[in-house]
Amino acid sequence: MVKKSKLMVFCAIMLCFVMLFAFGCTKEEEPAGRTETLRLAIGGSQQGGTSYIQAGGLGKILEENMENTTASVEATTGSVENAKLVNANTCQMSFVLADIAKYAYHGEEQFVEAGAQTNLRILMVGSYSYLHWVTRADSGIDSIEQVKGKRLGAGSPGSSISTLAVPGVLAAYGIDVADVDMYYLSMAETTTALLDGTIDVGVYFAAFPASGVSEVALSQNIKLLNVTDEAVAKVIETMPFFVTSTIPAGTYNKVDTDTTVLGVATTIVSNTFVSEADAYEILDVMYSHIEDWKAVHAGTAAFTPEALAAWDQTSMPLHDGAIKYLKEKGLLK
Repeated sequence: MVKKSKLMVFCAIMLCFVMLFAFGCTKEEEPAGRTETLRLAIGGSQQGGTSYIQAGGLGKILEENMENTTASVEATTGSVENAKLVNANTCQMSFVLADIAKYAYHGEEQFVEAGAQTNLRILMVGSYSYLHWVTRADSGIDSIEQVKGKRLGAGSPGSSISTLAVPGVLAAYGIDVADVDMYYLSMAETTTALLDGTIDVGVYFAAFPASGVSEVALSQNIKLLNVTDEAVAKVIETMPFFVTSTIPAGTYNKVDTDTTVLGVATTIVSNTFVSEADAYEILDVMYSHIEDWKAVHAGTAAFTPEALAAWDQTSMPLHDGAIKYLKEKGLLK
């Protein structure tokens, strides 16, 4: 009887050891999770701009689906400032136009003085922003060529719109910026200036429908100015990142004809301070919740893994987390 009792005690002890060992192994295999808060500042654009709206949706999705993560959206003057903020790690992600991404990484154009922003890495590639040349229907202006001598809202000072895009398009029509009364305005200021008659033409750089253009179109009749085939060829010769698209009739109130416009792809850049693991998780979450992002702004549908895989890395390298994600999906060798 004593021997039987000792055997039962021995078996019970051994069972406890087995259970403890199994429990310990299970715990070791579980992911440790994020022990410190991941804080993501996201550079967008001016408040109400396409990138600002898209950044808000991005931040909300990341906060809701990434453990111990906070995300905030920063209002900025646009791509040039965004690139510098991310390079300095003031922001961890920002929306940057494709041409500006290349110039920033290589220290060209607006970045000659600041130097190459070599901490930058491409995280996502997607939607296009388009140049909307907007005037009142009764302005008497029917083409971009007629902007010469007029008051033009040309974008914020120092932005890619005012320093590259607008001068480039004007040059394609043989117009020097000195021949135009240039007003350097934010998109919100451009809307106000069009409504109160301070300017004759305003340029918006946004995916369509652009909120500012919609606001003006609801208050007064407007016209969108087409870019001609000849001008398109000249612009693309000097700025090959540009592509053409058509804003369909009916996109804006009482604009009943299609409009040919120029646009540039938008990227989301991150930096080398963001770890491979965090960048990978950001992509995994965003591509898994693309329908939620599209509900915020339809233009986000263009942010696909395929678009990311097609990015030319001579312009700016992909983030290590993006490379890992694309390789796992079989989109990158």
